[in-house]
Amino acid sequence: MKRINSITGIVFIALGVFIIAYSFTFKATLVKDHYTGPEFFPRLIALGMILLSLILIATSRTSGQKTDSKETVRFFSKGMKTPLMTMGMLVVYVSVMLEALGFALSSILLFLALLRLLEVKRTRFYVLAPIFVIVVTALFRYVFLVQLPTGIIGF
Repeated sequence: MKRINSITGIVFIALGVFIIAYSFTFKATLVKDHYTGPEFFPRLIALGMILLSLILIATSRTSGQKTDSKETVRFFSKGMKTPLMTMGMLVVYVSVMLEALGFALSSILLFLALLRLLEVKRTRFYVLAPIFVIVVTALFRYVFLVQLPTGIIGF
């Protein structure tokens, strides 16, 4: 488990650094004080992810566990398909879809793709996904006054 924890920690550190770097491309909103802006929350989450990844790596290195072949998971094994697909979809979502399609449409597509990947059978989750995204979009736009990416559709 030491090795997989180290690899997982390194991957999430890289993802956190990517999120922080990408947050510098966010445009300022009309309402901005000296502390927060549209980049504040993504950076906060990314820093938390980096910190937790460092803790995972440190605890896996200092624990007395020995790597047992029965516990070892191959990185590209069948059991890693869902986490790897999820990470890939998140990278595409952040790097491509947000700018091209906007927050609302790309989030609905991501939400539905994740439900499909996780083989969710209940129809109500597929109905609630777009409603949830629309509510979050409205909350950010009209309550927090934060402009989310609008993409080609302008919403």
